[in-house]
Amino acid sequence: MYPTDFIGPLLPGDMRVSDVGNIVFNETRALSGDNLDTARNWIARAIINGNERLGINRPLTAPAMVRNVQPAERAALNSCQQAAQNAFDWGDFTGVGAEHFNNRPRLNWNAFQRHSTVAVFGPFDTGFPTPSCQAGGAGCYVNIYR
Repeated sequence: MYPTDFIGPLLPGDMRVSDVGNIVFNETRALSGDNLDTARNWIARAIINGNERLGINRPLTAPAMVRNVQPAERAALNSCQQAAQNAFDWGDFTGVGAEHFNNRPRLNWNAFQRHSTVAVFGPFDTGFPTPSCQAGGAGCYVNIYR
């Protein structure tokens, strides 16, 4: 993991803090609600942990390229970039090397692909439907797994 201002060269699988922030934004841009910043910190740390351990083979996430950021989304993008910087600065605050996360449509502490749940955040409101959460209501949870 490299700071956002790192010049390079970057090898396949290397990430900058800004890449992590962009992924967090793409994963959470439709969400709103209390403790979303905390959830974003945990998502960012899970991405960093997965990248540090597995490099290019880290767990699948949204892309690190951000497109079509609307003016109303600028604060969310800044929040995600701050979450990535926090996760980079603070080290592994998860305490368990969490590497996986997903969004769930309801409160659920069940394991995901044999990875045990270490934290759940939400419920969050959703701005538009995704495969894991319906639009227009509180009912999207962010789960973090080791």
